[in-house]
Amino acid sequence: MISNDIPLISVIIPVYNVEHYLARCLDSVLSQSHSNLEVLIVDDGSTDGSGAVCEEYSKRDDRVRTFCITNAGVSAARNAGLDAARGDWVAFIDSDDWIEPDMLEKLLRAAMESGAQLAASGYVKYYPEGKSEKVTCPELAGVVTSTDILEYHVFVNDFIRVWSILYSRNLLEPGGGAKMRFRTELFQCEDTTFVVEVMLLAGSFVYVPEAPYHYCWREDSLVNTSFNPRRVSVVDAWAHIAKILEPFSCRLVWRARIQAAEIAVDLIVVSIRSGYFDFLPKLKKAARRHSVYYLLRSGGSPAKKLRHLLYTFFPKSTNRIYCSLRTRMKPPKENAKK
Repeated sequence: MISNDIPLISVIIPVYNVEHYLARCLDSVLSQSHSNLEVLIVDDGSTDGSGAVCEEYSKRDDRVRTFCITNAGVSAARNAGLDAARGDWVAFIDSDDWIEPDMLEKLLRAAMESGAQLAASGYVKYYPEGKSEKVTCPELAGVVTSTDILEYHVFVNDFIRVWSILYSRNLLEPGGGAKMRFRTELFQCEDTTFVVEVMLLAGSFVYVPEAPYHYCWREDSLVNTSFNPRRVSVVDAWAHIAKILEPFSCRLVWRARIQAAEIAVDLIVVSIRSGYFDFLPKLKKAARRHSVYYLLRSGGSPAKKLRHLLYTFFPKSTNRIYCSLRTRMKPPKENAKK
């Protein structure tokens, strides 16, 4: 680790086919008021002009290093950056987002003044249709214990994200061969899993109630007409989150298993309606494993619980009945005017 009077921050940027957004992201990082940076760009096998942009910035600023890997997903790209990082602190920035000029300085100051190994902030979320919202929680300003905040963070507002945190590298690599890394077998929800693991390890963090990160949301809903096999890993992610929460909070474990059950049934519905049955046995097994938590939870309408139960144990029959009823209940089209 590099030792300087001014701490070195390693900024890790995974890149995949973001040619039109990458310059904005890199400019925002390189113009930070905290200038003692190393910027680690990991090109995850881009097929557009992203690689040329990366090389251009590497030549322009000696703080920038570019690594090219065979396409393996964002987790593998972030892990490659972590393996190459030399800084005292680590930050992740997504390549189609950007940050305010003083974001890293403010997070570092908050961490050092409080003695915390994690410093988190809010962010501004931009939707495809042009709308935006500020996602922050001013009442939590200061040092917060991880177990007190996890339920609110993970299950309600999702106001802390993997890229809105500054991490002490001593936390991610405490020595003795142990290293905190992203799970490459997860194609979705890998960032939530990482944040939960790191927060539990840290025990507490300092929260800066501002929104210096600008996040461009790309729609990828589970409730869709087509089935993407990679979405199945979301169920695995929530099952893993439930497992690691067991020593800390029974209530959080219940919430995680409810989440796994809901997602499993949503994916069962999507897989059947898209005619994609390869993962149906795995999804049915996952739904059955976690459904008792969903069915016994307080709240939730009886109709939704019945739907959940039927799709868990009789998915194809339930879907046939549902489609038949929907067809019969559809209002007839008006006769065309002659």
